Amino acid sequence: MKRLPLVISLAVLALVVVVTGCGGARYDSRLAVADSLMHDHPDSALALVEAVSPASLTTDGDRAYRDLLLTQARYRCYITATTDSDINRALDYYRRHSGEREKLTRAYIYKGAVMEELNHVDSAMFYYKHAEVTAAPDDYFNLGYVKMRMGALYRDHYAMDGKDIEKYESAYQDLLHTNDKHYQIVCMINLGSLYRLNDRAKAENMLQNAMVLAKEINDTTKYLTCAQNLIAMYDYYKIYPKARELIQHVMRFQQNNIGSLFYTNSAKVYAEVGLLDSAQYFLNLSKQKTINGPIEQLSLLECLSEIALARGEHMRHLQYEHQCKQLTDSLKEIQETVKILSSEHEFDQAAKADMKNRHQKSIYWGLAVGAMTLLFLSLLFYRYLHRYDKIIADFRQQSQENQNDLAELQQNINYLKINDVQLKSFITSHMTLLLDVVDACYHAPRNVLSRDIQRIVKFQDNNKDKWEKLYGYIDMEFNDIMSTTKRNYPQLNDKDLLLLALTTMGYSCVQIAIILGYSNATTIGGNRQRLAKKMGLEGSLKEYIQQFNTDRSFSLKSK
Repeated sequence: MKRLPLVISLAVLALVVVVTGCGGARYDSRLAVADSLMHDHPDSALALVEAVSPASLTTDGDRAYRDLLLTQARYRCYITATTDSDINRALDYYRRHSGEREKLTRAYIYKGAVMEELNHVDSAMFYYKHAEVTAAPDDYFNLGYVKMRMGALYRDHYAMDGKDIEKYESAYQDLLHTNDKHYQIVCMINLGSLYRLNDRAKAENMLQNAMVLAKEINDTTKYLTCAQNLIAMYDYYKIYPKARELIQHVMRFQQNNIGSLFYTNSAKVYAEVGLLDSAQYFLNLSKQKTINGPIEQLSLLECLSEIALARGEHMRHLQYEHQCKQLTDSLKEIQETVKILSSEHEFDQAAKADMKNRHQKSIYWGLAVGAMTLLFLSLLFYRYLHRYDKIIADFRQQSQENQNDLAELQQNINYLKINDVQLKSFITSHMTLLLDVVDACYHAPRNVLSRDIQRIVKFQDNNKDKWEKLYGYIDMEFNDIMSTTKRNYPQLNDKDLLLLALTTMGYSCVQIAIILGYSNATTIGGNRQRLAKKMGLEGSLKEYIQQFNTDRSFSLKSK
């Protein structure tokens, strides 16, 4: 009974700690109000955040919160970012404070959005992936929003492997758990547009449902967007009666709410059914609107092409068709798509490797704990049975076995050292052979055999795995220079890494030019300088390599 007051005091103290901890971090009330307005009134949120001076904030948490809200509000108000300094400060803070999971998720999302506006789409995908894995399983809004952003990246860069549909479908399922009908409609419109080429029924169903939902929330802009996508779908499948019926329905709205894309699609429909006066009428209406972006420009060219064809102006029709093809080909530039796909693939591979490492560590710790527990129980068992002599004998025997194992391990180490020397000699001979082959190609470029060798040696995406093996050999002799560089400089692409690898092995500019497929060897020197600048090095690329140089036993000197 004497201990009862102490127990009560400890219980009360524990309760206070729990309640205080559950309350989370406290932020400046002005920032909290701005955050509450962010979704429905981003312009008001921006005005509130800008009115809060950083000097008036007393904690790092408040300053990070302001940087996050400022970036988010500007993005929601369509103010294009010119720098990522604000979101970088917020992201750095939330990375160091594990209790702010939702804000860390948002920081990753808007870091990706800023990177996208700065035309670094691969970096944007990298941060979107971080947001996806950081978000809590029940954080449906942020999960849906970030997947929607990834879907938009794939859609805008014409990824032809269904990645855009996959992301939008997943985003739509997450957003169905929220009350955000605005972004539900955005997903439905994009899915309807993407389904159009492969599944008419799904496309029509999705767009019609989106129209119903847009009408329910009285969003005229989204309603018209759904309508123009439906008209494009009916035109694609040549269902002209439905297309004309929908056009006439939409024309009952005020024309100021209707955009250029609707009018050009409508003109195309009427031209295809031979009603040239109506087609010209809608074409004239489209000319009164501003053409925004390549999609609307392409729609206008297609409209002009169909009108010219309907009038029998075949030469003009062919001219517009050629312009359409040129614009389509420029839109389907795959360079950025490859970067995005590569960025997501590399992120997924790294996540799998990290999970594997964690699993292995947990196994090792489990084995270690199990071994220690077993040893402890064994000692207790022998102690209580008073068999100390046997314990000592067993210990001596174990020591002898350990010594034998140690001796065997030393033999294995010596064996591996011998094999290591042989392996280095083997690699050296192959690297020398490769160098001789490259030089032979340089001195006899017109020889048929030289051209075949250059074609095989030249860096291509489909032989990337062969160069990855080369990086492993280089890591063996240069203190993991390639793996360390990949980890510290994720912005480097495949050719950057290959240039670093060949420079590390001592290849000359001529030899590197042959392998990389350049006709002018002087380009390599400039590429080395640009690579050093891209890595943010204070010195040259060779000075960076020298930091890893210990024993260049298979390094090849330039001839």
